[in-house]
Amino acid sequence: MNRRSEHLKVLIGNEEKDRQALQEHEARLRQYNDERQKAEDEISRLTARLEEAKVSLTTVEGSITNGKNAISLLTTRITEAKPEIDRLNAEVQRLGQAIWHSREFQINPGGQRNGN
Repeated sequence: MNRRSEHLKVLIGNEEKDRQALQEHEARLRQYNDERQKAEDEISRLTARLEEAKVSLTTVEGSITNGKNAISLLTTRITEAKPEIDRLNAEVQRLGQAIWHSREFQINPGGQRNGN
């Protein structure tokens, strides 16, 4: 009977060790699941931020494209207007010289008018 008692004690001891090992394993598994859930939540949060960044990037790209188009249009209009601007500048210079020459002809150094 002593042997049987010893054997039962060993079995009970083994069962207790197995129960303790199982509890430790379950605790580690809960911790792992908690960490995995936190990681999944962080991945979801970062994925949402990435999508927001993609939308922002698309908006910025659209703005850049619109800006490039506007610059191109302005460059074209300036190029088209340049001959008219040059013509008007030449006209202003010609009129300025004509005015200067007409005043020079009308007024002599003594302040007297010429030609009459």
